[in-house]
Amino acid sequence: MDIKIKYFKEDPILLKNIEQGDWIDLPLQQDMNLLGDPTKKIPLGIAMQLPKDYEAHVVPRGSTFRKFGLIQTNHMGVVDSSYNGPEDEWFWPVYILRNHPEINKIPRGTRVAQFRIIKKQPKITFTLSDLEANGNRGGDGSTGL
Repeated sequence: MDIKIKYFKEDPILLKNIEQGDWIDLPLQQDMNLLGDPTKKIPLGIAMQLPKDYEAHVVPRGSTFRKFGLIQTNHMGVVDSSYNGPEDEWFWPVYILRNHPEINKIPRGTRVAQFRIIKKQPKITFTLSDLEANGNRGGDGSTGL
């Protein structure tokens, strides 16, 4: 699959597939200051033209919270294929839970988030049912402790 991408920096850190896994890391295209307001909308420095009927899911990397105390405010970002114009830059909204005195800036190039491109969910209709024919699993927590 070939994806058209625009970088917003003249000397960008290019995206690339990783050896293991299906997600693509998103490096910071500029230094990030962690001081001040605990809410940040971090520009990721890219825009993409995703194929029709596809979307991108953006989440933090597994080590981002441990290393920097950042959580993504909406827990998963969804970039729709219609968000594909020349100024439609991807952002990463975060909340800073802690400020380490020794960590007040994350340097450019640090891989803090990741994304994958997946096919959109098909159109769905819902049909009213009492679901009695399915049996009962036992409700929430039914698989034990």
